[in-house]
Amino acid sequence: MINKKLFFQNRNLITFPLLIILIYLIFHTYMYFNYAYQMVVFPYDFDAGEGLILHRALDLSEGRNIYTSIDHEPYTVMNYPPFFEIVLSWLVGIFGPKLLWGRLISVCSTFICAYFVSCIVYLESKRKIISAIAGLFFFTSGWLQNWSVLCRHDVFSIALTLAGLYLFLKGKKMKLTRHICFSALCFVGAMFTRQSAIAAPLSCLSILI
Repeated sequence: MINKKLFFQNRNLITFPLLIILIYLIFHTYMYFNYAYQMVVFPYDFDAGEGLILHRALDLSEGRNIYTSIDHEPYTVMNYPPFFEIVLSWLVGIFGPKLLWGRLISVCSTFICAYFVSCIVYLESKRKIISAIAGLFFFTSGWLQNWSVLCRHDVFSIALTLAGLYLFLKGKKMKLTRHICFSALCFVGAMFTRQSAIAAPLSCLSILI
């Protein structure tokens, strides 16, 4: 039996069930890391959008407009804001046009997402073990397995959104105006990566109002 009084006094107490969950999640994260490495270094595209995004990043690195008419070549439509391509274009300009750089941004963004999930949970619970478990649970998502290793906008936008949420919640809780301002910058970056990221800043705005 768990001593409830001791359990609530020591918020970081590791019970046997929590230990089993934590070991499983660490193993799952390790498996994800191995899977991500194999996907990142693969030289060819897994998704049709990867090549288009890399091409647009190359255009930006060479000073060309990526919002072109479909009336002439290359007959492609840019249906996202440009922030991901801008970040990718810096790497493409330095190291050359490889899918590896866009995938690396996505995988790094995945770990950033897990970190801020953990931070948000800790901000509210003050329990390190529960916070670590929450962050590691992010790697168990089936959606994540498919999209977080591709040269695409999705996870980069989520990482900026979660960073903005954490900074907003911390700023509001501790009355730190600077954090709320930085959260606004993260939200702007997320929306300039993917339009659907507008949901989180609107929610935070409704709280302030």
